[in-house]
Amino acid sequence: MQEVEIKECQKYLLNLAIQFDKICRENKIPYYMLGGTMLGAVRHKGFIPWDDDMDFGVPREYFPQMLELLKENLPDYIRINTIDNSGMIFGFIKLDDSRTVIKEKFKENDTNYWGINIDIFPLDKISNSNTHIFSDNWIIDKIIKIQNYLFLSYSDRPFSKRQLAKIVQMLNPSTKFAIINYVEKKIAKLSKGKANYIANFYGSWGMKETVKMDVFDAPALYKFENIELYGVKKQDEYLKSLYNDYMKLPPESDRYAHSTDFFIK
Repeated sequence: MQEVEIKECQKYLLNLAIQFDKICRENKIPYYMLGGTMLGAVRHKGFIPWDDDMDFGVPREYFPQMLELLKENLPDYIRINTIDNSGMIFGFIKLDDSRTVIKEKFKENDTNYWGINIDIFPLDKISNSNTHIFSDNWIIDKIIKIQNYLFLSYSDRPFSKRQLAKIVQMLNPSTKFAIINYVEKKIAKLSKGKANYIANFYGSWGMKETVKMDVFDAPALYKFENIELYGVKKQDEYLKSLYNDYMKLPPESDRYAHSTDFFIK
């Protein structure tokens, strides 16, 4: 395998995004750039220089249709990874390029390496944004954080987290799937009633990723490198929710990729 730099990794990411965008546009599936991808579009007009992944969100009501369209139309070298056909333990989709391999930080316990990949999250319309302790939102957030221990290594983390990781990783497969089903039922419960918020429950920023519906609104086009991709309508409100002073670059010590190595087969 040939090791490549992050700029080459970003070319593969952009190709995955182009394929995803094309299928969504042709079939009128709305989608949004999320997280660091949305931040990159606004602050850098493309990738954050040290970023090595891309995040997108699709309203949950379009998710089953989108999944079938991806299966029918994506090139053979792009794999569609879900909880049903891979080591995924969350209810979102990961598209990866099978011609590549990445080694991710904190995953030395995982022997199944992904290719360079993008994540596609379901966006849920919910009737409240209650984040108080023991609210449904709070419970979902904490369970998903615990789920992370199923595949993340915390060898360099505090003693308490290392011990929790050992306990969680000892769970049998049926227990793991019971946790996943419990989370999905909790999300479905929150989706009942008059919706006034949108939540990305599986995003990296936890409860910060629950915002008022009008923040997303109809997808808006943004320049991203040499193409245009759809993103959140009210960019300022969304990015402030996640990053506060989002136009300010982080200190150099915090400018690092999720992965340590990128390879082309």
